[in-house]
Amino acid sequence: MKTKLSVMLTITTFLTIGTAASQEAPPSSDAADAETEAPASSTAATASAPANGDIDGEPPELRKLAGSYTLVGNQADSVAKIEAAVDAATADMGALKKKVARKRLDKINKAVVRLKISSVQKQVTVGMDNYVVTAPLDGGTADVVTSAGDKARASFSLQSAALIQDIVAEHGRRENVFRFDSQGQLLMHVRETSPALTAPVRYTLVYKRAGQ
Repeated sequence: MKTKLSVMLTITTFLTIGTAASQEAPPSSDAADAETEAPASSTAATASAPANGDIDGEPPELRKLAGSYTLVGNQADSVAKIEAAVDAATADMGALKKKVARKRLDKINKAVVRLKISSVQKQVTVGMDNYVVTAPLDGGTADVVTSAGDKARASFSLQSAALIQDIVAEHGRRENVFRFDSQGQLLMHVRETSPALTAPVRYTLVYKRAGQ
């Protein structure tokens, strides 16, 4: 009887000591490494925050381009420039195809007098007189309607301090590139392509900030 009691006491003592030891055991090397690396993760998160404190992260190039502009020079001169660009793009087309192409091109190529660029949390808006397009910057597209009334997809991107507006429709594609020249004037480079055209439509309009 004494021998059985002694064995039971020994087992109980062993279980008690083993349980306490497992509860008080020091953290594993993996846990220790995790605790050591935690401050580094916090530092990385802090470093990734915008240095200039810009909450919405608007690129500085976009902020510089934002504003209202008016066409430089005589509107008739800009109209003549656009007509010459359309003539060059349709020069090698047959008479009937040229007539159809020019009708469509005339609808979407106007000498825009008032131009406005703005953005809110990387949603960019460009207004050309009464025609306005809003789409995301650098990622994603938006459903829009062209000035000719066609359904299209629009997007914006920044490249080398220039804002690029890309509008893709069933009948063609238009790319507007907005950038400043050496005199601080805003240039709008237009390039239109279509399977129906034998050459792109290309021209540039010049703008100054409103009130200048």
